[in-house]
Amino acid sequence: MTPLRAAISPTVPESSPSLIRAAIVGVSGYGRWHLLMAMEQALVGRLQLVGATVINQAEEAVICARLRRQGVPVFGRYEDMLAALAGRVDLVLLPTGIQWHAPMTIAALAVGAHVLVEIPITATLQYVDRVTAAQAAAQRLVAVRFQDL
Repeated sequence: MTPLRAAISPTVPESSPSLIRAAIVGVSGYGRWHLLMAMEQALVGRLQLVGATVINQAEEAVICARLRRQGVPVFGRYEDMLAALAGRVDLVLLPTGIQWHAPMTIAALAVGAHVLVEIPITATLQYVDRVTAAQAAAQRLVAVRFQDL
């Protein structure tokens, strides 16, 4: 079973190799919903949060402390998180600003992760072409999500 297929299966035991290892970039604003969805999936045994990037750690001190208590490393830069988790993360959640969607998606694909990014995937067609090429090279899924679906 693939890691993303496990996300939609009814139950995946915690010891299962299908457990999705996920990381998130951003926990503020709409990122809070992504974090809550990830935590919900962790509670039912489908996902393990293995990293978080929080650029505003002072403002999100409570969330950062909670993540650290749960054994989730918190990074100040997404590049550092992806370097630390390369080959050990299945899915990267990107509820970030539009200007970051393409570069962060390409970086996550480069370390072997699938990506869930908010719409729009990017602001320009040139970046869409770059994301498409990176996706093909990595042979990973890029899912584009709208917050109201």
